[in-house]
Amino acid sequence: MGSAGDLGSVIVRPIRSDETQRWAQYMQQHHYLGYAGIAGRALRYVATLEEQWVALLGWGSAAFKCGARDRYIGWDAETRTKRLYLLANNVRFAVLPGVEVKNLASKVLSLNLRRLAGDYRKIHGHPVVLAETFVDVGKFLGTCYRAANWRYLGLTRGYGKSGGRWRYHGQPKAVYAYPLCRDAREVLTGDLLPADYGAFVREGSMRALREFPIEGLMQQIRQLRDPRKPRGIRHPLEVVMGIAICAVLCGARGFRGIADWAAGLRVQDLQRFGSRREQPPSEPTIRRMMQAVDAKLGAWILVSLRCSRNQEESKHNESRKSGVRG
Repeated sequence: MGSAGDLGSVIVRPIRSDETQRWAQYMQQHHYLGYAGIAGRALRYVATLEEQWVALLGWGSAAFKCGARDRYIGWDAETRTKRLYLLANNVRFAVLPGVEVKNLASKVLSLNLRRLAGDYRKIHGHPVVLAETFVDVGKFLGTCYRAANWRYLGLTRGYGKSGGRWRYHGQPKAVYAYPLCRDAREVLTGDLLPADYGAFVREGSMRALREFPIEGLMQQIRQLRDPRKPRGIRHPLEVVMGIAICAVLCGARGFRGIADWAAGLRVQDLQRFGSRREQPPSEPTIRRMMQAVDAKLGAWILVSLRCSRNQEESKHNESRKSGVRG
């Protein structure tokens, strides 16, 4: 079927709900590993040529540990745990029998990668920035992945997870990765994610923020003099510095990181800082303010840390009392 000229007519799309059973049946029949479902945040695709199914792809959550991949990204264990959801694993890829179109596999992969991040955002509420896959070197050369510009990262150590335990099976697999944006590794290792990389991640920070004694911090900051001229001020000193200090305490590094953290604040969060606006201060505003009051910044951070420490001690004491009562 088909020829090299048909590649321009190939379409890759997510399957419809009424195609789920057919997709699973074909994958079970034609993939050497069979099919028993996809773990985690899954997406299933079909490639069509003249409305005929020619290939199937399945994506799921990334492997929790992979030495070659983690070294390529530059991950430590803590950051990997926080950012793993930004990776997608190509767990299944099968070209259906009877299809003879040169370079079809690499073309299908390329088309799928172009839309993968957007589809994850639409279906799961966040994008992915890196795709990964594992190729059994005893059966395949990984040619289609290389042709689609995936990067070979190395071999696994030959371990697999079975029954909740890691066991040595002696069959190393080749690890391939494909960055879905230019700054993929910077996103995966950065101190703080941009605000649009998953609302549920920001919600974790917001929950911590709701427990932080912002009001006490703001009282301390209001005692300081604003070095700017009154005319044209949109964000008061206490709003900018309160947000900056809380952002630092939540892990932000640098002006850009603080601004990204601030972009995730809701209107009610901004109001706790005394803001009367619906938008947080911008990165240039934060930069100018912090540079103007840099000599005082250390003292303010100490105040905020003291407030946070007192709160943690209070929680710990309450917890101990509850335990005694129980």
